[in-house]
Amino acid sequence: PSAAAYTTQQQWLLLIVGQFTLVSLFSMYPLVLKDNLIEAYVALMVPTAALHYTILPRVVNKPLVVLSALSTVGMAAIHVISALVTPPARYPDLITMAFTTYSFGHFLAMFVALNVMQWACVGKAVKLD
Repeated sequence: PSAAAYTTQQQWLLLIVGQFTLVSLFSMYPLVLKDNLIEAYVALMVPTAALHYTILPRVVNKPLVVLSALSTVGMAAIHVISALVTPPARYPDLITMAFTTYSFGHFLAMFVALNVMQWACVGKAVKLD
């Protein structure tokens, strides 16, 4: 089905589910790096992102796809920075904080969005198909 087949709320839910999966994997990167499991991380992240961006444009309006893409570009930028920049000796966990802070921002935004959607449904009849 095309994006027009879904309500705005359903489109947001589809976006949040896919993006939550990507951000969850991304947030684990410092631990993955510590345990030297980079291959496993890439083996999960690449197919997950490919599947997300194969399905998303078919079921979600373009502005939401762009929003998701910007989020993913931010994650890629933090990965590149972590590979190219050595943190200062004074702040050895600076890169780890970048990963966790970026992830927390996403988790908080998803939490708020889901709560707003949930409260918007209060008092409305639910139609189960």
